[in-house]
Amino acid sequence: KSDFSSFEIYRKGKGYEALYRNLSPKNVFEDSVRYYNSSNKRLVPVYSKEYVDKMDYLKIHRAIEGRFANPADFVFIFAGKADPAEFSGYVMKYLGSLATSDDKEDWFVTPDYPAKGRVEKRFLHQMVIPRTFVDVTISCGMQNTQKNRVLGAFLQEYLQGVHSNGKMKELSPNGVVNSRMEYYPEEIFMCRHRFETDSAGSVEICNELNAKLQAVAYNGIGPQEFEKLKAGLLKKMEDYNRSNAYWLDVFTDSYLFGHNFHNGYAGEIAKSTPEEFKKFVDMVYRRGNMITVILEG
Repeated sequence: KSDFSSFEIYRKGKGYEALYRNLSPKNVFEDSVRYYNSSNKRLVPVYSKEYVDKMDYLKIHRAIEGRFANPADFVFIFAGKADPAEFSGYVMKYLGSLATSDDKEDWFVTPDYPAKGRVEKRFLHQMVIPRTFVDVTISCGMQNTQKNRVLGAFLQEYLQGVHSNGKMKELSPNGVVNSRMEYYPEEIFMCRHRFETDSAGSVEICNELNAKLQAVAYNGIGPQEFEKLKAGLLKKMEDYNRSNAYWLDVFTDSYLFGHNFHNGYAGEIAKSTPEEFKKFVDMVYRRGNMITVILEG
C-alpha cells in the first residue's frame, strides 16, 4: 500500500545523503569508479539532491506494483536447516495461494557493458586529511566455465599475496583484491584491485602491480609458489562452503542458469597447473582491458 508520509521522510534522508556524497572522498571515489568502469554512461545517473527531489512517488509505486503483480515471475529459494515436509506447508499457504497469470514479457538486453581499453583517470578532491584512493579493474571476455572461474580465483589469490607482502603492504596495509565472472550482458572476467595510500605510493603500487602481472604473463610462476596458491585457495573454498551465501549462489547457478560450478570445483583446483595459470594471466593482462581510477587529496 502507498505511504506518502514515509516516502517524504525517505526522500529527505536521501537528499541529505546526496549532499554528503559530494563531501565524502570515499563516496566521490565510488561514484567515479562506477562511472568510468561503465561504458554506457546513461545507466549511471548523477546522484544529486535535485535528482532525489524529482522522484515521482506515484510512478515508483506503480512500477513496483507491476513488478510484483505476478508471483509466477519469481523463483523462490530457501536455504537453511529446516524440515522440507514442514516447510512445504508454509510454501503452499503463503505462495501457492497467490493469484498468478501466464503473461509473457518481451525481454531486452540492458546495455551495461564494462569499459574497454587501457585507461587511466586521475583527478583531485578537497580533503581534510589528504589521501589517495586507487581502483584498478582488469577485464577480459571469456567463457563462464568452471575452469575459468578456478583460474580467476588463482589470480585473485596471487594478487592478494602480492599486496600483503613487502613494499606494497608498507605503502597500503589494507589493499583488497576481488574477482568474479560476469555472465550478463556478455561473459567477461573481472578482477579489481583497490587500495588507499599517498600520491607517490599510488604510482609505486601501480607500477609494481603491472610488473608482477607482466612477469607472470611472460615467465609464469614456480611450482612451489603455485602449490602455495593452491593450498590457500582450497582452504578458502572449505571455509566458504559453510556459509548460506555460498549455497544460495550454487542454487542460483543451478536452477536459474543451468550451470553446475560446485561439483568437481575442488578437483579442478587440485589438477590446475602453473602453465594453465600463465596462459590465463597472459590472456587477461595482455589482451584484456585495464581501467585505473585515481582520486588524490
